[in-house]
Formats: sequence, structure tokens, C-alpha cells
Amino acid sequence: MKKKCKDAIIIFSILLLMFQEQLKDIVDAFRYYDELLTVVLMVFVIWRILKNNMKIELTKYEFIMLGCLILIVILGFIENINSGIQTLPYILKDVISCTKVFLVYICLQYLSVDSQKILSFMNIFAQLYIIIIFIFGIINLFFDIGMNMDDRFGIKSYMFTYHNPGSLAIMLVCLIAILDVNYKKNRLYILLALISLMMTLRGLAIAAVGIYIVLKFILLRKRVKLSALSYVVLFIVIALLGFNQFQKYLLEDTPRSKLLVTGIQIANDYFPLGAGFGTFGSDSSRLNYSSLYEKYGISSYYGLSKELSIFIADNYWPMIMGQFGWIGVILYIILIYALYKDLLLKMNRKNNVGIYLIFFYILASTAATQLFSHAYGVLFILVIYVLTNIKDEKNKTTISTNY
Repeated sequence: MKKKCKDAIIIFSILLLMFQEQLKDIVDAFRYYDELLTVVLMVFVIWRILKNNMKIELTKYEFIMLGCLILIVILGFIENINSGIQTLPYILKDVISCTKVFLVYICLQYLSVDSQKILSFMNIFAQLYIIIIFIFGIINLFFDIGMNMDDRFGIKSYMFTYHNPGSLAIMLVCLIAILDVNYKKNRLYILLALISLMMTLRGLAIAAVGIYIVLKFILLRKRVKLSALSYVVLFIVIALLGFNQFQKYLLEDTPRSKLLVTGIQIANDYFPLGAGFGTFGSDSSRLNYSSLYEKYGISSYYGLSKELSIFIADNYWPMIMGQFGWIGVILYIILIYALYKDLLLKMNRKNNVGIYLIFFYILASTAATQLFSHAYGVLFILVIYVLTNIKDEKNKTTISTNY
């Protein structure tokens, strides 16, 4: 596959995933693009290895990720056989959903792209898109233009053309990470994006603003890697700025808190492997309604019923606990840690702020959402992949992921 073709595919995929919410409202098939991309990348990598008799050459941490994914799939299938709760089509769908973010990350290491060209295009797009988002955000404060979800503190929350403010926040985090590569030229656009993030009035989005400011102007001023003290500072920032939202979703009587309590119960009852793929807290368990919701008495709660299941997949760790048990929790913690360590290997002077911002945003999101098994998680990984291939102007070397 020619490099220009690969560049075009990466750009197309980033843009399509950015607008997937709007596109799937028009054509439902667009909702499966992230799964399609995962399968295509896997087939391409396998074909390339077999055709060229290549060895599977990955970093130590990528091997750890691959090993954890294989274990999760094997153990998940074993428990599916034992529990007999879910049917095969929905099991297979959930296998892709629960592994796609990490699989895409690993498969991308076999591609070679021109990140400078991709970033040049995405930089222009980000500038234009942020201006549009910011203008409509200001209008939304004073007029009802159908771009708000609710009122908080007497102010209308802003979601632009997305289904909720959280989705808009994800787009803005991606755009900020892209623009930060050329910070001096993009300071105004980054400021507009940070203001737009604040206008979503979501705790995680506000925490993202704090994370970026702390990373950019305090912890990474000399573009070095974080120290142990830096992690403590970041944790405090996330906890303080996102506490209200975490409290609302996890400590109060909400669907998410019900899923958390039930996930722990299932992990204990189905010790140590959980109930298997597609059985709890996942989209598959919603589409083919799992019997666990009735068994544990939460099927009557708003948003968790068979008739109205909008909140079933609005979680992350409860799904991991329920479907893969305490062994699965350990494996996913190792997965996330290995991903982070691998990213550290690929950081250079021009990309570390954006990569740190995206990673800590995804990590913080696991308290309430499923970005590690969502299409937006694949979007984040694509942006990270581009950032990890940026040429470092100081030493004139390229951080390559084509091992």
C-alpha cells in the first residue's frame, strides 16, 4: 500500500470518526466504521506478515498488550460457554468492541505514514472547525438554537451538532492535541477550544482544560517526561475539577452507580472470570438483552430496562468486572499501563503534551464512560498514532513506529 494512500486512509478515518454521530443518523451503517477499520487493519497486518514472511516485531509493551488481549478473548469465551447467557453473534461483536482500541494501536505500528502532511491538513481543518464551534457556542449562550442539552448553574450546556456535550468535548480534546504541535501559531485557536470545552459544562471537559493548562504551563514547560510528583498534581487537578460529575454518576442513586454495585456482585458470584462477552454493561448486552439485569434486579431502573436501555453501556469498569471478573480487571489494568509505557517510548519534544492530554482524558473517562471500547477511543488512537510519528526538529530524527 503506497504511503499517500495510507495517509489518505488515516485522514479519512479521523474525519469520519469525528462526525460518526451525525453520519449514522443519516446512514446507520456508519456506526460500524470503527469495527470495520479494526478488522481491515488486522487483515492487512496478517496479510503483510504472511506475504513477506515477516516476524511479529513489536516493542516489549506491545507484546504485553497482545498477550493480555489473547488471554482476555480466551478466558471470555470460556466463561461464555460456562454461563450460556449470550449468543454467538453478540459475543463476537463484543469481542471486537472490547479489544478494538488496543488492536488498532498494535496494528498501526505496521503502517508508515507522513505525519507532517497529515498534520498540515488536520491543522487547517482544526482551525476552521474550532472557529465554527466557538461562534455557535457563543450564540447558544443567549439563544435557543437547539445545540444545548440541559442547564447547569443557570447556563445552557453546549453540544454543537453532537448527541451530547461529552462527544463535543472529545472532539475538542483531539483538536487541541493536534494544534498543540504548532502551539505558537495556534495559541488563539487553542484558547477558543478551551473556552468551548468549558461551555459544555461537563466535569470531565472542565478537568481536560485543567489538565492541559497544568501540563502545558507547569509540568511540561521544557517538554520533558512527567515525574512522580507530576502524576500527583495531575490526579489532584482531575479529582478537584471532575469531582462533581464523578459524585453524581458514582456516589448518588443513578444508573451508573447501580451498574457499579452490580458489576462487583457479578465479579464475586462468577469468580474469577466473570460472565463472559456481551453479558453485562456492554452494547451487546443491551442489543440482545442480557438475563443478568433481571437476575440482579436492576431491569426495572430507568435506562436499564429492556424497553429503554440507553444507560446500559454508559460505564466501563462495571462492564469489565461483570464480563471478565477480577482476573479481567487485572488484565485491563496491565493493558492500559502497557499502552502508557509504550507511548512514553514514542514521545518527542513536539508531541508529548497532546499525547499526555489524550491519555489522561481517556483514563479519567473510565470512571463514567467506555472510551476504551468506543469508536471515540479508536479516534483517539489514530490521533496518537499521527503524533507519535512527528519529526523532532531538534535532532532531525523521526520517531518511527514501523519496527
